[in-house]
Amino acid sequence: MIDQLVKMLTAKLGIPESLAKQALGMVMNALKKDGEGDLVTELGQRIPGLAELSGGGGGLMGAAASMFGGGGGSSALSGLTSMIGTDKMGEVSNLVSGFVGEQTDADLGERLQAALARLA
Repeated sequence: MIDQLVKMLTAKLGIPESLAKQALGMVMNALKKDGEGDLVTELGQRIPGLAELSGGGGGLMGAAASMFGGGGGSSALSGLTSMIGTDKMGEVSNLVSGFVGEQTDADLGERLQAALARLA
């Protein structure tokens, strides 16, 4: 299921697959840091492969999130925004939330969208 999400982000945003995976990992780590651990756990359980992208704070994705996330910006996702552009950041939120809502249930997609809006 995660491969579908990565391919969709790659196609819709015109970014490389590695950046799409990194973006997802950074989003999950930002949610964890913002106190949304329960939501991240549920997403990891419902979207196979998503938990591995966040790296649990370690590994390559965890290191990237530390390097690029929260680099003094006003948003927990400012590092990601600087990597992909402000215009694409809103699309990431909408695409990921929409995908989650379609593949799991609408409530989970809506909770993710609300959490991402708080991070913006």
